[in-house]
Amino acid sequence: NYTLEMIDLAALVVFTVEMLAKMLAWGIIIDEQSYLRDGWNVLDFLVVVLSLIDLGVGAGNTPLKPIRLMRSLKSLRLL
Repeated sequence: NYTLEMIDLAALVVFTVEMLAKMLAWGIIIDEQSYLRDGWNVLDFLVVVLSLIDLGVGAGNTPLKPIRLMRSLKSLRLL
């Protein structure tokens, strides 16, 4: 259980850094090529933000636990 929590936290850190780097490089929403103008990036943004909220709420049965399953959607971009 501890190992899975650490993997989950590591994935969240990687996804958060990726999101922030893209936002800094491309801009957030103003330009036509900005971060939130791409559908996959909007999905990434929602997954990261909801995961950060889930992390902030703490352990237990929060209503945001199913959001962790959405992280697997990020791998669909590779297909």
